[in-house]
This record gives sequence, structure tokens and C-alpha cells, in this order.
Amino acid sequence: MLADSVAPVRDAGLVRSGREPITRSATRSASSPHWPYPGHVSVRILSQGEEALITGDFMHHPCQIGPPGLVVHADSDPDAAGARVS
Repeated sequence: MLADSVAPVRDAGLVRSGREPITRSATRSASSPHWPYPGHVSVRILSQGEEALITGDFMHHPCQIGPPGLVVHADSDPDAAGARVS
């Protein structure tokens, strides 16, 4: 996967840090600590007063945004995943 999907993008100089905006209306942010792979990002899009969050595949079922404090076996950071977010 890295050789055929990631390396060509990196080698072409197209990899950006997670802090740089993609465009004026699209930004990246770290995905939930429930995601089992550190480095996974979501994309936030703002356009004409509307907002969308493209989460990729970090959430598969509504129960994953269930009660605060919920921790599942795949959480990459169980302490952060179980912490209340304000």
C-alpha cells in the first residue's frame, strides 16, 4: 500500500503537513482518538454558509459517537477516547 499509494504522492512533492489548509474553504484536522491509526485525518469543508466533515472511514455506525466515555478495543488512545470533549 505504501509503495503504490503513498510513495508516488510523497515523491511528487505533494505531501503537506496536517497544519496547512488544503484550500481557503477546506482544512484537515486530526480524526477522533477512537480511530485505531494515528495520523488519520478528516476534511472540513465550509462553503456558502454550510459545513461538511468528511470523516473517511473512522466511523462506521452511529453507536461510535455514543455516550461520552465510550472506549472500544480499536481505540488508538483509550485515555483520550474516553475523555469528555467540551
